[in-house]
Amino acid sequence: MSKNAVSREQLSLFDMAYEQGNPLISDTEYEKKYNELKKLEEKHGVPVDSPTQVIPFSRVKGLEVVKHPKPMLSLNKVNDFVDLRKWFVPGQQILIQPKLDGLTVVLKYENGELADAVLRGDGYEGERILHIVRTIQSLPQQISYQEKLEARGEIFIPFKVFEELNNGEYANPRSMAAGAVRLLDANIAAKRKLDIKIFDLVSSNEELKTDFEQLMFLFNIGLPVVDTKVKENLEKIISYCSHYERETRKTLPYPIDGLVLKINDLAMREKMGETSKTPKWAIAFKFESEEEFTTLGCVQWQVGKTGQVTPVAIFDPIKIDGVIITKATLHNYGFIQEQNLKLGSRIVVARANDVIPKVVKAVNEGNAEITLPKNCSICGAAVKLNGANAYCTGTECPGQLKEKLIHFCSRDAMDIKGMGEETIKTLFNLHYIKTPADLYTLHQIADRIKSLDGYGDKKVRAMLDGIEESKHQPFQKVLYAINVPYLGRTNAKALVKEFRNIDSLMAASAERLREVEGIGNITAETIAEFFKDENNIKLINELKAHGLCFVSEEPQESSETALKDMVFVISGTLSKPRQFFEDVIVANGGKATGSVSRKTNYLILGPDKSGTAKHKQAEKLGIPIINEETFWQLVGGEFE
Repeated sequence: MSKNAVSREQLSLFDMAYEQGNPLISDTEYEKKYNELKKLEEKHGVPVDSPTQVIPFSRVKGLEVVKHPKPMLSLNKVNDFVDLRKWFVPGQQILIQPKLDGLTVVLKYENGELADAVLRGDGYEGERILHIVRTIQSLPQQISYQEKLEARGEIFIPFKVFEELNNGEYANPRSMAAGAVRLLDANIAAKRKLDIKIFDLVSSNEELKTDFEQLMFLFNIGLPVVDTKVKENLEKIISYCSHYERETRKTLPYPIDGLVLKINDLAMREKMGETSKTPKWAIAFKFESEEEFTTLGCVQWQVGKTGQVTPVAIFDPIKIDGVIITKATLHNYGFIQEQNLKLGSRIVVARANDVIPKVVKAVNEGNAEITLPKNCSICGAAVKLNGANAYCTGTECPGQLKEKLIHFCSRDAMDIKGMGEETIKTLFNLHYIKTPADLYTLHQIADRIKSLDGYGDKKVRAMLDGIEESKHQPFQKVLYAINVPYLGRTNAKALVKEFRNIDSLMAASAERLREVEGIGNITAETIAEFFKDENNIKLINELKAHGLCFVSEEPQESSETALKDMVFVISGTLSKPRQFFEDVIVANGGKATGSVSRKTNYLILGPDKSGTAKHKQAEKLGIPIINEETFWQLVGGEFE
């Protein structure tokens, strides 16, 4: 068999596995092999059934196959700005959209009702999945437009839903979505919480001249349209693509694998035409993959601040999103058992929407069992399994104590400048610190610390100043810092608001704690037990003596009244984190809540949340829906 034939056979296998939601290689590996085959075919000819010429289509028994009235073509892909420059047409406006990593579906509306939904399939025919699409809450079943309309959208699963539902069965959100859309039972599909974004108008009776006009038309009749920009200058387009990959991508709540660039002018598209597989007026600018396939070499066990013993996968260096990675979390021992993971297993490592690399799936079995250690590698105490998680039973385990100190000093907790992980480990190993209270006596041994290699006057002074400054941190940050199990930043804030001081909180029963919104049964019981422990009581008293804040300041009336007594709900991705806008609202006398009700004055809607439940509820109640620019006009400032 020739090299060309072998390459085509491999790519066909990879295509079919990807289509079925079980990818065998990463996007980066695939693109490399795909481009290699294209170069070979340029020299030796291109068969009509080559993977470079056809779109894979896997039929599912029980789903009706339907022919598309108009071919649903794929996109030509580029990976660098050299090829993007070659494609660019000077003088033409370019429409830019995120390339969602899901499955394309063709929707039909008739007389204002959703009438059909067919997967793209091979571009010429696809499977009818109307019963599945009807479960997507963000997609309206009825629209205001009464004539026939056909549009294309991408069905996907948001990161948050994927994290909630995936038990290791799926490598990524797209794999889960691929399985969900081909289910015969719509009730099961509804539990997968599929979402959709519309990116193209296929046909209607409207006379429109640009793609952007088409998208605005779709938006105005209530469809959830994907965020779209229009640019004309090539250098600005390149800058936008680069920034989107580096910065914007990681803020999105859904998976994307690149950007789609299209000629905006519809008449120009007609002139440019298309090939048998791709339109000439559009390309996909592909980003680096956020996941990679590798082989599990060995497993290390790390002890955390709660005593949990976490398995960490070690493997040969791989590159994900421009970062070299050699290890990733395996979550817990239960995950190893569920996945039947063994040393030598081929695994999928992901970094999508997260800083911490993690193993999300095992593709095949390895050759050696992974055993849970009987004893903690740091203190030697017994390791016990509690459900899926393993714990070190040592009460004075150095591993736990060190991690508690790191957490206490971290940015989200006490935010102590000059007390990074390496400094904490050095001082801990020298027995200068053991508990957070010891940090506040370090000034007594400043000269001893200065004598250490790499610790001069300036560094030690900055460290001590940072420790002293931390005494001004508010109660909610102190509460989060002392490492109460199951207590995150949001619930710490809720408890401070409810109890106002540490003494009232420590006296609260589990039953009383459960009355606080967000505090469940297990969390309430754990918090109550934490404040009964003698070591924890001792630590709190010592921190009190050092001047840390364990009392909440009384809320002050805002001096700004631009938004006085107004209630806002924020939905979607905005130009800055949600907390920024909530702070602006509160600082100007308003209130930010999480759900739309009759008390809501405004819904601030990001471009990625059109057609969602909050959007529909606001429309139903007649609540004004505004964008960022309008919000800043209410505040009296300028839109940034």
